[in-house]
Amino acid sequence: MVGKQELGPSLPAPSGRHLSPVRKKVLMLLGDAGREGIVVSQAAERLGGHPNRARAHLDGLVADGLASSSADRPTGRGRPALRYWISASGRTLLEDENDADNQSLTRAFTEYIAAGGDLETARAVGKLWARSVPIANQAKSSDDTASRLAALLSTASFNPTIAQDGQTIRLRTCPFVDQARANQQGICGVHQGLVDGALEAWEFSGDAELRPFSEPGACVVWVKDPQ
Repeated sequence: MVGKQELGPSLPAPSGRHLSPVRKKVLMLLGDAGREGIVVSQAAERLGGHPNRARAHLDGLVADGLASSSADRPTGRGRPALRYWISASGRTLLEDENDADNQSLTRAFTEYIAAGGDLETARAVGKLWARSVPIANQAKSSDDTASRLAALLSTASFNPTIAQDGQTIRLRTCPFVDQARANQQGICGVHQGLVDGALEAWEFSGDAELRPFSEPGACVVWVKDPQ
């Protein structure tokens, strides 16, 4: 017999690959170089090590599909050097790594504020959070409010889905779920503030209510259109 599913969301699944600090630095060098790319000697100069070490990291990124390489323009005798560029997959992974760093900082700050148990403060922090998310500050859009909220909440790893009624958003995952079970008012208050901050920026005259742990496997945001 299958047990009943617990109310509320689950933790987000871990993201895919994680780079070592040195390899992440090399990928960041490629990202900063843009279309110009870099050669081994440039990478070695920035890393402060032997060129063979820099070459090994660059070739490793190519093997993983995170970078590409091709022969540079000849500048004299001998075989031309290889020039390396970041790939689309590499740029995506770098963005994911940076998002993870930002989420760790957000998580720590949210837990600190929520521990005080002051709902008004928690919601104020959520509104400040909304100001830092670009999609929450785009005043004009052709999308409906539920779709915009789902896009916003997706950036914070809530894995939202919109029900057929167009007003119910189910949050299947939550990076703060363990903390929210221990301190629902504080943690969920911050998340309600995130939603409120976005609605204010969008000048939405309706309302959106977060209903924590309201369904098996999900929290719910209910969007109420203006009368």
